[in-house]
Amino acid sequence: MTEHHDNHFPVQEELISELNALRSRVDGSVQTLQTHDEVNVNEAALNAIINALPGLVSVVDTTFHVLVANDEVVARFGQGSLSEVLGKKCYRTRKGLDEPCPQCGVLKSFQSGETVVRTSTPDEEALMGIATKAYAVPLKDKNGEIWGGVEVIVDVTDLRNAERLARQKDEELHHARKMDALGQLAGGVAHDFNNMLAGMMGYADILHYRLADNPELQRYADKILQTATRASDLSRKLLSFSRKGNVVSETFNAHEAIHAALDLLTSSIDRRIEIKREFMASHAWVHGDRSELENAVLNLGINARDAMPDGGTITVRTCDESEISEPKTPIVRSSGKQCELENCLCIEVIDTGIGIPEDVQHRIFEPFFTTKAVGEGTGLGLAAVYGTVVEFNGTITVFSEKNLGTTFHIRLPVAEKISAAKSQRGTPVPPVGQGTILVVDDEKVVLEVAQSMLTSLGYCVVTAMNGQEALDVFRQHPVDCVVLDLVMPVMNGEDTFAALREMEANIPVLISSGFTRDADVGRLLQKAGVEFISKPFRQAELAQKINTVLGVVVTGR
Repeated sequence: MTEHHDNHFPVQEELISELNALRSRVDGSVQTLQTHDEVNVNEAALNAIINALPGLVSVVDTTFHVLVANDEVVARFGQGSLSEVLGKKCYRTRKGLDEPCPQCGVLKSFQSGETVVRTSTPDEEALMGIATKAYAVPLKDKNGEIWGGVEVIVDVTDLRNAERLARQKDEELHHARKMDALGQLAGGVAHDFNNMLAGMMGYADILHYRLADNPELQRYADKILQTATRASDLSRKLLSFSRKGNVVSETFNAHEAIHAALDLLTSSIDRRIEIKREFMASHAWVHGDRSELENAVLNLGINARDAMPDGGTITVRTCDESEISEPKTPIVRSSGKQCELENCLCIEVIDTGIGIPEDVQHRIFEPFFTTKAVGEGTGLGLAAVYGTVVEFNGTITVFSEKNLGTTFHIRLPVAEKISAAKSQRGTPVPPVGQGTILVVDDEKVVLEVAQSMLTSLGYCVVTAMNGQEALDVFRQHPVDCVVLDLVMPVMNGEDTFAALREMEANIPVLISSGFTRDADVGRLLQKAGVEFISKPFRQAELAQKINTVLGVVVTGR
């Protein structure tokens, strides 16, 4: 229990007024006793006052004998009889003790001569079943001598619960704002990183084709490509966390995606680790980016693997919302939009590992935070999982106990099942072409590598570094297709697209971006003659996309 002294009674104004009135009456009684050797107190008025005060109210003398008590004190400690309370020592009737409690607020007020406020300790709250706040006010005669004290004990359980809930909401809001700020930073870093990777991967790809007659040097170019691809995956995780990655949203069966992730995980973990699949959900169709869900499950599996260096079990379970129960207290709860609980797919990834250390539990979703040794982890795995769950408008809850394992519990809104067969991929077209391509990008390295790729494929290439410059070039040169970045100065990609289509309604456009979410490009992708390619890209992929967008439009002209 905590306490403090205050020269002013820190309670509501009406309580202050009533207590002062009570003090005046008792002080008047003392004066009367000294002057007339008798007490002339209006007991009815006194009882009315103390019973009007909130909580348990009692007046004791300096020996702790109860002089006055309200009905609540009698009900709690006197079994309904005032005689069982008045004249008795308060510490005996209340706690069965032989001396005052060391932490007694009245005792402290006698010692200090000031008002003392105490809040109940957890042990006291468990014993009483409520949380309380006690106010002890010393009573003094005209000479300033203390002759007794007033104690008011108020039930503050509801207030305490409301304060606890408010703190929890504040913490959640603070966490959400922090994650959003980190996401903005991560997205910005990934955007610039993708542009640099576009140059590295592009030139390495060009070298790969041009060094076909020199296998040794070609192998070096391939190593650069492999390293750049790993860096691209790191960038993708950053964008997934920030929810600014290029997302291909579709309705798909989550069981198929989870199976694919676990198949990959099985081939890369210690044989001492057993993977159990318990797919019990009756409806597993969700809407979002399938690759993101696969990566999220894979990241959780890798996280579980690292928590079990001596082997163990990873259980991946799905079920309907009505079949799940969460008896434990979560250590971390993070979520996007709250999905309807009665219409969710539940995914659990459970390990039997060492658990998450208590001192870092609140940081597990932060990007770049890791407990692994240098070089063993980027700290982006769980951050990417968080971003994926938010992207799916789902929730994620984490349970962990030391040496008893960790459970990640994910809820995702279910979607309507689709029956249409997936479109089959066409036969890859040869990486050659003809015509003039306008490449628009504010990054010089991206322009140069795209120009080199397209030139080697047989295209004539013109370039522009912003939207306004692109319009000027478009007026001066016959163009068969435009490769258009979306995030640019002077005029952004969407405005540039609209202006280009005003000048030529059917101009084929290949949107190129490593940053913008599908919500931003969705309107453009719905239009005829528009395709999308994610930066950084390979030469073969660029050739395929160019041929696709040209083929779609040319056949319709």
